[in-house]
Amino acid sequence: HELVPEAWILLHTNKEKQRYIKAGVDPKRIWVTNQPIHPGSGKSRQIQWALQNLTSPNEWAFFCDDNVKHFEKVAEPWYQSEDLHSNDGSLKPKVWHERYRVPIEFEDLIPALEEDQDKAESIGANYWGMSTTPNFFFRSKKHSTIVLISGKAFMMRNTPGLPFNHNAAIAAEDTWLTLEHLYQYGTVLRNNYLYVEAEYWQDKGGFGSTQRRVKSRTRDLKNLLRLFPGLATETPPKTMATPPLSLKL
Repeated sequence: HELVPEAWILLHTNKEKQRYIKAGVDPKRIWVTNQPIHPGSGKSRQIQWALQNLTSPNEWAFFCDDNVKHFEKVAEPWYQSEDLHSNDGSLKPKVWHERYRVPIEFEDLIPALEEDQDKAESIGANYWGMSTTPNFFFRSKKHSTIVLISGKAFMMRNTPGLPFNHNAAIAAEDTWLTLEHLYQYGTVLRNNYLYVEAEYWQDKGGFGSTQRRVKSRTRDLKNLLRLFPGLATETPPKTMATPPLSLKL
């Protein structure tokens, strides 16, 4: 809540609200949704509640997990380029780090969000995200349209016709939202020149241990392959924490 100081905080229960207030959070920032947490699907229900209760039709909203550490942005003037050709291997580590990994405050992120809202609307995308890898080799092109949008930090447009299937993926909600948007609208938008640093696969949290999360996520991804045939392909996991699913480009 300190990373985005003016953001509303969505909580499931009044008990959670009291804990946040005790920690010094302004109660005016807190919305208690009373959405169920178990069995799973708590996040997708929070997103749907926020869109239905805090936004107008076709309005955009920015969502951010509470375990996001910071944001980074490609430095100027390189940010204005659509293709930096960084995957040719010519950049030295020090150079790419200075060029690609410039820490920014949320208020400095807002102009990029507004710019990408316009771009998303121009191509018919209603779901937007940023890179989740700091590796410049995978961030050569500024924008991608047939890619996974991470649920750690994203924008979503209140499109009333979008179905919310809370049982589609309990532990892979960002993958489900990506596939649902690709199925409904044919495209999403990701800005690879923006990067969100966040915690992944934590043993603490509402979904339990890493082992349980991997098992649940794998089950969800199998279900998504069935629900959205042709939009995603299965690939062997590289590690236990790598879900066996990749989007078909």
